[in-house]
Amino acid sequence: MYKPSRNSVKEYTDTVSQFRGLNERARADESEFSDMINMSSEHFPLMAPRNCRAKLLESKNKITAITNKEAFIHCEVLGAYNRFYINGKEITALSSTNTKDERKIVGMGAYEVIFPDKKYVNTLDYTDCGSLGQKNVITGLHGVKEGFEYGNRVILTPSTLDGTEIKASTVSETPPENPKSGDVWADTSGDTTSIKKWDGGTSQWVAMSTTYIKITRTDIGVGLKKWDAVSISGLINPQNWNGKYEDVTARVKKQVEALNTDGVILYDVAPGYILVAGILDKKCHIIDENTAVVVERKVPNMDFVVECNNRLWGCKYGEVNGKVVNEIYCCRQGDFKNWYAYLGVSTDSYAVTVGSEGRFTGAAVFNKCPVFFKQNYIHQIYGSSPSSFQMVTTNCEGVENGQGDSVCVADNVLYYKGPTGFFAFSGTLPQKISRNLKNIRFTKVIGEGVGDKVYWACGETDGSKMIYVYDTYNGVWHKEDILPVKAFSRDGHILYMLTEENGISTVWSVTGETDTSFKLGDETFPQLEQQVPWGAESVDIGYGDSNMKYISSLTIRAILSEGAKMAVSVSCDGEDFVTMGEIFGEEGVHTRALSFSPGRCERFRYRIEGVGDVKIISVKKKFIQGSDRP
Repeated sequence: MYKPSRNSVKEYTDTVSQFRGLNERARADESEFSDMINMSSEHFPLMAPRNCRAKLLESKNKITAITNKEAFIHCEVLGAYNRFYINGKEITALSSTNTKDERKIVGMGAYEVIFPDKKYVNTLDYTDCGSLGQKNVITGLHGVKEGFEYGNRVILTPSTLDGTEIKASTVSETPPENPKSGDVWADTSGDTTSIKKWDGGTSQWVAMSTTYIKITRTDIGVGLKKWDAVSISGLINPQNWNGKYEDVTARVKKQVEALNTDGVILYDVAPGYILVAGILDKKCHIIDENTAVVVERKVPNMDFVVECNNRLWGCKYGEVNGKVVNEIYCCRQGDFKNWYAYLGVSTDSYAVTVGSEGRFTGAAVFNKCPVFFKQNYIHQIYGSSPSSFQMVTTNCEGVENGQGDSVCVADNVLYYKGPTGFFAFSGTLPQKISRNLKNIRFTKVIGEGVGDKVYWACGETDGSKMIYVYDTYNGVWHKEDILPVKAFSRDGHILYMLTEENGISTVWSVTGETDTSFKLGDETFPQLEQQVPWGAESVDIGYGDSNMKYISSLTIRAILSEGAKMAVSVSCDGEDFVTMGEIFGEEGVHTRALSFSPGRCERFRYRIEGVGDVKIISVKKKFIQGSDRP
C-alpha cells in the first residue's frame, strides 16, 4: 500500500564574508552596499568604521592653506592680512594683503614656496625668507646743475669681468698708429664693435673674448645676486659727459638700448651696481628725468606649480601683458628665483609652448616627471636637462575644468577627477575607477593619497563635501562623512585635513595620529574623537530571482569592543525600515551574533548602524525558495 507523500521544503544558506564596499548602481553584488557613512576598508575583507580623527588646531580666523614636510605651515587671514605660520610661529616677512586667493605651498628641499604670493621660507632657518622676484626702479634722474656734473644718474661703463673699466684710447674703423702695449682699440669697422688690446709681445691687436658693461647707480642691485637673470628697461637716450652732456653716437645708442631685454645674466652684483655681458664703445650716462630704469628678476604667473628633480615646474594659459600664452615653465635647477636664465648649460631654466587647445586643469609629479593636464590632454615632460627635455602629449580624458585639486598620487599611481568620473593613470592611458559611483557631477573635488588609499572630498551644489575613499589595493570604495573640507596635506603616513564650518577653521589628523612633532594649538590639543557613529545600507537583495523568498533567518556576526553598539533594521519590498535588534560590546573584545527573521518578500534591504569600534565578520541568510506568485 502506497501513501501519498509531500515534497520537503528546502532551506538554502548564503553567507557573505568579504565586503566589497560602496556600489551606488541599481544592480550590485550582495557583498556591496548602496550607501554608508564613516565606513572604511582598513580591516578588509571585514567591514568596519573609519579610525577616529585627531583635532590638532582650531581657529576663528580663516585658514587658507596647510602643508607639512619639514615643518607644518598654515596661512591664516587676520584682518586685512594673510599671515603665515611655521609650527605655530608667525613669519611676519611673509604676510600679504591678498586675502582672497587660495594658497598653494610647494616644497623644494628645505624651502617652502608660496603661490600666488611668490614668497619662500627656509623651514630650517626662518630668517631665510622673502620674495622670489625683485624689482628695482630708478627714477628722478638728472645730470647737471649750474654747469657741473651731478650725481643722480645711471652710469654705463665698459668693463672687464672683475669690474675694471676698459678705456679705449681709440674708437675708429682703422687701428691707431704707434700703439703701446696694453692700449685698447674699439674697432668699429664691422657691424658690431670689437674691443681689441695691443699685445706688445706679438705686435698685434688681440680681440677680447668677452666684454662687460658695469651699470652703476645707488640701489640698482638691491635684492639681486650673481647669476640672476633679469629684465632691464629704461636705458634710453644715453649721454656723454665732456664738461657738459652731449648725445652719443648712433652706434653707442644702439649698444645701450640693446640692453633693454629679458634674460640678462648678472655676472657680478652689489647694491650699487650690476655687471652684464655686452659691448660698449665708451662710458655714458642715463639722465633722462622722464624715464625710469627698471631691473627686475621676474617670476611668471602660473596656474599650477609642482616640484620635480630640484626644479619648480609651472604652466600658464591665458593673456599675460597683452599676449596670449600657452606655456610650460621650469626654474633653474636648484634656484626657484630664476625662471629666465639661459646660459646653454644643464641647469638652465626651460620653457615650451604647448600646441593643445584649452586651459590647463591640473599638474602633478609622476614617475619623476612633471605632468600637466588639460580637460582632453595629458602632457608629460621627460628628460634630465633642457637639452634633453621632451614633451609627450596624450589625447585622452584629462582633469576636469576646476578640479585641479583632485590630482594626487597613491601607491605609485596617479589619480584625478575627469569629466566623466575618477581615473587612475599609470603612464599610458587612464582607466576609469568610478563605475560604482552613481553621482560623478561635483562642484569641487579635493584629493590626496596616503598609503594605498585616496581621499576625495567631493563638493555638492549646496556647498557640502562628502568624503569618498578609494582603496587602491583592493579596488573598493567607501564613504565617510560630510565635511566642509578646504584642503588635504600628507606627511609620510599621516594625512592632514583642513575644514571650515560656522566660521571655525580646523586642522585634523585624518589617520588619528596625535604624536605629531608639530605643536599647533594650546594645551587642550590634540583632541582625539571618541566613538564614531557609522552605518551601511545593503543593496536590494532578491532582484536576481523572480521567485518569492521567505527569509527564515538573517545572522550578522561582528566583533565589538567595549562600549560599542550595533543595531540592525530591515526594509521589505520598499517599506519603512523596522528595527530587528541590537547588541552591545562588553568588557574586552567579543564576537557577537544578531539573528532575526525579516519575513517573506520579493526583495529586501538591511541596514547596520552603530557607534564605536565594530568589525563585521559575516552576514548569513537562510531562506526558503517560493513560487513566482506573490
